[in-house]
Amino acid sequence: MSDAFDPYYIWLGIPPGEQSPDHYRLLGIAQFESNADVIRNAAEQRMRYLRTVTGPRAKRLQQLINEIVSAQRVLSEGDARDKYNALITESPLSRRRPSPSPSTRTAAFKPPSIDTLDTRSRRRRGGKRGRSRTKDQTTEKAKNLNLHWWVIIGMSSGFLILTLMMTFSSGNHAKKEKVLQVEIAKKRD
Repeated sequence: MSDAFDPYYIWLGIPPGEQSPDHYRLLGIAQFESNADVIRNAAEQRMRYLRTVTGPRAKRLQQLINEIVSAQRVLSEGDARDKYNALITESPLSRRRPSPSPSTRTAAFKPPSIDTLDTRSRRRRGGKRGRSRTKDQTTEKAKNLNLHWWVIIGMSSGFLILTLMMTFSSGNHAKKEKVLQVEIAKKRD
């Protein structure tokens, strides 16, 4: 394993010129973003993607996930976000990335959607493309199939029992009629 591995660039698409990334860049959102839902969704997308990464770099991966969680916590709280915004505005590192005013936001980096990532990881594992089923769907289909067979077996058993009952009861009924006719004939004589 070489020391030249750059997790920010390889896993998050943050080029070396923009590192050390601020919390906004780390989450892939516009600088000074204040919408809590946008911040939460961006952090969840990043963490969801990073959890699909496999390999020998688990320690670096966990450090990166911890940084994302920390960034989400800071940016989700209004007071902490205001203090952080003041800090990065005064910092010389903030000059690397132009900081638009909060009223004029630029389009942020959008990480790939989870559907795309799920398809990619399925292909890496050797799965078939386009045939994705969740565990719940698979379980539900198995239950339906199992129920289907039980219905067929139950109906077949019922039909068999009904047929046997009709066969034996019609034979017994005819015998009883003959016995009754013989007894009536004997009484008349």
